[in-house]
Amino acid sequence: MITPIAESLFSPASTYVYETAPVVQAFQPDSGSTAGGNRVAIIGTGFTGATAVSFGSTPAASFTVLVDGEIFATAPAHAPGAVSISVTTPGGTGTTQTQYTYIAPAPTVTGVSPDSGPTAGGTTVTVTGTGFTGASTVSFGSNPATRFTVNSDTSITATAPAGVAGTVDVTVTTQGSTSAGSAADEYTYQTPTCTTTITGTNTKPLTVTSGLTCLVNATQSGHITVAAGAGLSVTDSTVNGTVTATRPSEIIYCGSTEHGALSVTGSAGVVALGGTLSDNTPCGPDTIPSAVTVTGATAPVTIQGLHLNGTLTVENNTAGVVLEVSQVDGRVYVEHNTASAPTGIALAGNTVNGSLTCTGNNPAPNDEGGNINTVSGTASGQCAAIAER
Repeated sequence: MITPIAESLFSPASTYVYETAPVVQAFQPDSGSTAGGNRVAIIGTGFTGATAVSFGSTPAASFTVLVDGEIFATAPAHAPGAVSISVTTPGGTGTTQTQYTYIAPAPTVTGVSPDSGPTAGGTTVTVTGTGFTGASTVSFGSNPATRFTVNSDTSITATAPAGVAGTVDVTVTTQGSTSAGSAADEYTYQTPTCTTTITGTNTKPLTVTSGLTCLVNATQSGHITVAAGAGLSVTDSTVNGTVTATRPSEIIYCGSTEHGALSVTGSAGVVALGGTLSDNTPCGPDTIPSAVTVTGATAPVTIQGLHLNGTLTVENNTAGVVLEVSQVDGRVYVEHNTASAPTGIALAGNTVNGSLTCTGNNPAPNDEGGNINTVSGTASGQCAAIAER
């Protein structure tokens, strides 16, 4: 320092040191678990005197400066995704150009309860394990659950979809990783047993109060009532009366004719008109000269190859709807149905000789990749884009 009187003498206490910010050039490994704990080697220059190492905005769990150009840091816990690594010294902060990726561990399934149910699906299953947060899919074999709820990182409640008799793995997918199959995640589909089988001709009204009643090569000339918790299967048969089912366990028609109106409300199991039976046996088409109404089902609704002369109403069902390759000579209403992905709501390859109305569905109905529906009347609402005249 110079004053009008004198100049101060140099001393170490009077020096000022300019320091440059560190440079972070590379690090290894470039990824690790969201739980943290990974030991990461950081390479660069100017690390001497480092005061902080951060992964994104989160400080490293610990770090050690080995030499001016190398630091070992322990990665902190962090949400999945990519972050920059930065090193701070008195001279400033240096940040990586590339990023360190946090990867969620693959989930594990350690138990399913109950571990069995009918091939019709609809069973509520509690899945236990680890790493369930952010689950995108729960599958029973190759079939996605009808719906599922993540209760916690260790518990999921899922509704079993329809399946083929046999044992499958229940798997959970999160962030692109899927749990590995094991004996602990097995679920067994059991073919429903007909508690009552009716063949030949029956001219009296029929009330199904429990179990599964199967009409096989039968002619039923009276009204059928299906009580809550009971099921009805109609195969290669004719029903000359109306059928009313309220909260049934399942309703299945296979290659049959229904001359009365069919009304199904609040089914807890599948409602399947046509398609394929649980043992993979294909069904012939069903013919119903009257009306069909399916409302409030909490399991999948599948209508395939149906020939219907009346009005078809499918509404307020919550586990997905498939209506395909069917002919309806009356009006069709598909309204206020919901489905968890990827179950969806599909209307594909149908011929409607009346109007087609689709409103309030979530997701909107799709045509399974271009299988447009032919509609003689007006196609309105969500189905206007998947229909032609």
